[in-house]
Amino acid sequence: MKVLPDNSTAWLKKGNSLLTLSRLKEALQSFNRATTLSPGDPHGWLWKGTALQIQGNNTDALSSYDKALAINPAQTDVWVRKAIISGTLGRFEESLDCLDKALSINPNHPIAFLYKGIGYLNLDNLKDAVESFGKAVSIKPDLSEAWCYLGNVYTKTFQFAEALDAINTALSVNPGYVEALVQKGIILKKLHKYDDAMDVLESAKKAIPDNAIIHDELGLVFALQGKHQSAIDSFTKAIKLDPQNIEAYFNLVTQVKDSDASNYIPKLELLLNDDSLLPANESRIHFSLGHAYHNLPDFDRSFAHFEKANEIRSAEIPYDGTIFRDKVPRLITKFNSEILNRCTHTGHNKEPSIFIIGLPRSGKTILEDILGQHSEIIATGESGIFNVALRDIFSQEIDLTDLEVFSTIDCTLFKEVGEAYSKRNRALFGEKRILSTNPGVVELLIGIIHLCLPNAKFIHSVRNIEDNCFEIYRKYFQGKQQNYSYKFSDILEKYDLHHKLLAHWKTLFPDMFYTVDFEMLVHNPKSEVTKVLENCGLTYESSCEAYIADALANNRFPTPENAIDTWMQYVNYLKPFFTTPPDNLL
Repeated sequence: MKVLPDNSTAWLKKGNSLLTLSRLKEALQSFNRATTLSPGDPHGWLWKGTALQIQGNNTDALSSYDKALAINPAQTDVWVRKAIISGTLGRFEESLDCLDKALSINPNHPIAFLYKGIGYLNLDNLKDAVESFGKAVSIKPDLSEAWCYLGNVYTKTFQFAEALDAINTALSVNPGYVEALVQKGIILKKLHKYDDAMDVLESAKKAIPDNAIIHDELGLVFALQGKHQSAIDSFTKAIKLDPQNIEAYFNLVTQVKDSDASNYIPKLELLLNDDSLLPANESRIHFSLGHAYHNLPDFDRSFAHFEKANEIRSAEIPYDGTIFRDKVPRLITKFNSEILNRCTHTGHNKEPSIFIIGLPRSGKTILEDILGQHSEIIATGESGIFNVALRDIFSQEIDLTDLEVFSTIDCTLFKEVGEAYSKRNRALFGEKRILSTNPGVVELLIGIIHLCLPNAKFIHSVRNIEDNCFEIYRKYFQGKQQNYSYKFSDILEKYDLHHKLLAHWKTLFPDMFYTVDFEMLVHNPKSEVTKVLENCGLTYESSCEAYIADALANNRFPTPENAIDTWMQYVNYLKPFFTTPPDNLL
């Protein structure tokens, strides 16, 4: 293409043509020529910035956008592109500022609202994220990316019906949208609908067979189904496609056993040499190495990596135990029979749900897996639907564990919460008896759950203090709900307060509780599960027996050898923490 040598507009047109053809280097040369000839034309700087942004040269791209805005600050698209780069660099507040400027120029810019939602999502401001994505799709209903992100936020807030609606809308707009298919698979996996999740993820794999994220997600579903080798094969494929996929390495190492783990140690240690690693990824690698060395076994190196992983994670996600530390004694003192009597007979008594309560790594998952085989029970995992039902009836801001606020509540609203909970569960899971392992600090809400669902049963899974605390310490938790887990002193305090509070609830309504001892479950699963079912008015079934037998045969069930006194392998490091254990009330 011949260009008049001193015509900046012609150089811009040539650069755009080359950019369309993905001839990035030549396009930049054309844009450089255009900005040299007409440094006061903002379009030249805009397109130069665009080319640099595509190239991954974010610093120079920002500089070009700033020059464009200095000439003409009323350029919505430039503010949006600058916001996208700021977000990529982790400067989310700066990104939101840019988007506010874009929207002050054009209040109906759907892409600005899309990226504003992404910014809020990255800042964990889910309420404003939902509002921003909602505005994006109200302006442009076929913006599938916004629908997909909306589904992501609803998943984080346990609003799974809304999440599936949003994802299905994204797929109705763009049936081949792989990210939406993957997100749908994740939602179905969280709902324990593993076959449906597998179908959706297989569809995504068929569309893009070389996507590492899809293979990693497939591996997680295989693992949950107990298909050990298929899980390993999927994680291995994910790593082959993306050798830097830290999450796939972590998932793989936690699946392989014994000396097989040694195959991945050199690769993981090589990944640690990357100076650009984000703290979350660095800690994930150390957790992976901790598990790999544990399986060798090399307990000294294993503990060194667990210690380093938790040190990084603790700095990244600081923990303030003040709220939990203050609430537990107040609830024990003031949430008493008087309160129960004030609100008695007000709940929804037609919902006999079962809640498995306990600290992480206390045996909740294996208990749920066995009970979920029963013909009258459906296991829903950490669905969090009760928390959503609370938000349906009360505002998000209200804190029902604040007893001064609680004392002003109209008790008839608890029935509405119970009905909302039941309605949401029935829409997702049908008419079977709901079994859930609620996430977060649900122990604070047990009194509220009882008032809303007076016929609900609570199964408290407990484990000895040493093993439970150590298993929490060596576990990588996503998100911030378990941010106490990165310092041993915080874990011990959490263990102590948790058991004291549960002892209080058991005193208030003892008939609604059954306590399962992890060690007894491991030694005699049939006996323990039979007692749990009897407490819930159900009988032991052959399906539960078959699941236990299969899990034992395929090394998916804890045994006394691999699950009891695991902390003793690290006794030299852990013994100082247990010289004066908390006064727990088991």
